[in-house]
Parts: sequence; C-alpha cells; structure tokens
Amino acid sequence: MPERLAENSGLAFIGCYVLGMGFVLEPEEAQEWIAADARNAEVLFPYLNGEDLNQRPDASASRWVIDFNDWSEERARAYSLPYYRLVERVKPERQRLKPDGEYALRRPLPERWWQYGEKRPALRKAIADLSEVLVIALVSKTVMPMRVASGQVFSHALGVFASDDYGVQAVLSSSLHQLWAITYGSGMRERSQVHAFRRLRDIPASRHHDRHRGTRAGA
Repeated sequence: MPERLAENSGLAFIGCYVLGMGFVLEPEEAQEWIAADARNAEVLFPYLNGEDLNQRPDASASRWVIDFNDWSEERARAYSLPYYRLVERVKPERQRLKPDGEYALRRPLPERWWQYGEKRPALRKAIADLSEVLVIALVSKTVMPMRVASGQVFSHALGVFASDDYGVQAVLSSSLHQLWAITYGSGMRERSQVHAFRRLRDIPASRHHDRHRGTRAGA
C-alpha cells in the first residue's frame, strides 16, 4: 500500500471551487471589458477546467472568470463591470434563504459572495513564482499531465502540481504512473476518477527536483 512522503507536501493541490456561474465569462466579453477599462485585466483570467484539458488540443481555457481572490468588497467595487456582474448573477444565489430565514449556504459564502467558495491560498502561494505548472484532469481516460501557463484560474476539476520540473513531468507521464493512478483512483463510467495529485505525494522526488524546489522557495 502507498505511503505518503513528507518531502512531497505542498506540491499538489486541487484547483479553485468558484461556486457560481456568474463568475464565468466568454472570452469575447472579457476582452470587451478590458478594452473598456484596462484595470479589469487585474481581475479577469482564463479559466481552465477538466473538459478543456481533455478536449482542447492546446490545453487552453475556453472561458474566462472574474477573480477577486480574498479582496474586501470595497476594493472589488472599484472594478465596476466585474463587480456588478456578480451583484446581479452571484449575490442572489449566494444569499438564498431557507424557509426559516437562515441562509441556505454555509457561512461565510453568503457574506463574501464576491469571493470564490474555495480560493486555494496555498495553491496560489505555491505557484506564485512559476511561469508554468503541471495540471491533470481529475476525470480522465488518459491520466496525462499537461504543462500550462500559471497565470490563470484552475478549476476544482483539476489537480495542479506546483512544479515546472521536466523530471516530475516525465514521472507523471510514464506508463508506471498511469497504472499507479488508475489502480488507486476510483472508476466513473468509462473514465477514471484519478486523484493523481494525491498519488504524487507517495512517489519519491528526484534529487534534481529537490534542488529545483529549493531554488524556487529561496532555500
């Protein structure tokens, strides 16, 4: 049975759980908003999900998303087009009430309706100094990691590896890792529900990878 290795902690993450389709935009609309106010580029990003990774040859995001991260509402309000889109399309859903008058969703989701359900601060910190990362769809036939740009929002349907190391990519792309991930993942129809981001924590890292991580971390 696999054993988790402490040396691989802080390397693999699940993407952000946005919780609200009102955050999501078509690329054309995102570009229109940026053209209308260049500052909107600070809160609009490509939104990469599992379907994109499985079906688009270049592994590019098919949609964009509003991301205010952990900002205060006052700061978010300064970006009028994105903010008022969320007022219109996310706030009502987040603040739905039960018959007894209590919020239907757990706190603090109703109070912080302009923020994601799960913002993944540890993931953001881990990839902050990387221009590329490795990602894998958690539901996949191929169980194949892809190298993509880090400057986008990753869906909760993706496992994200905070590494641009080609050695790590080689291990994750190998038939040995594919068999490992399928064996210890769970099945779903014809696809595999592959928790490969967890499996990596059980695989010994190479010395090269350790040195690479140390350099990135400033060690």
